[in-house]
Amino acid sequence: MEILWICMGILCLVIGVNRNVVYGLDDAWPMYGFAALCGLFYLWRRSLRKKEESNSEKMQ
Repeated sequence: MEILWICMGILCLVIGVNRNVVYGLDDAWPMYGFAALCGLFYLWRRSLRKKEESNSEKMQ
């Protein structure tokens, strides 16, 4: 699941840079925001997975 968020974040970042070069920052900032949001979701999902792994190790 984390791979999906990384790919989406990179894609949004590339689109944001492209829109920034072609149209300016006014059209690019939403894509930068989406890239940041994808990064936050990646970190959140990774922390949940790490928590689940540590809980399953404690149960064994």
